[in-house]
Amino acid sequence: MGSKLVRDRIPEVMWAAGLRPRFRVLAEDERLTWLLEKIREEAEELATQPSLEECADVLEVLLAIAQELGHTRDQVHLAAEKKVELRGAFHKGILLQAGGREE
Repeated sequence: MGSKLVRDRIPEVMWAAGLRPRFRVLAEDERLTWLLEKIREEAEELATQPSLEECADVLEVLLAIAQELGHTRDQVHLAAEKKVELRGAFHKGILLQAGGREE
């Protein structure tokens, strides 16, 4: 198995299960790259197995990315709320089709 970014408590959980994981803590300048790869992984898992748990995984990685970019959870939620006010959400399932023309 190759290297993979895991949640902070996974080594502790593995030790408690009698496993001896090899791990290292990423340097600050490595974290964003690994988080961006992790969100791709989690988004793929969500696409193949839609569930609340997979949604939570994507959200947690997204919030970690925002933190790496210098933003708080509250700032992310506020920015999302502002976008909903200005442009709406994705609840209605509106699909803008290619090749359409405005009349």
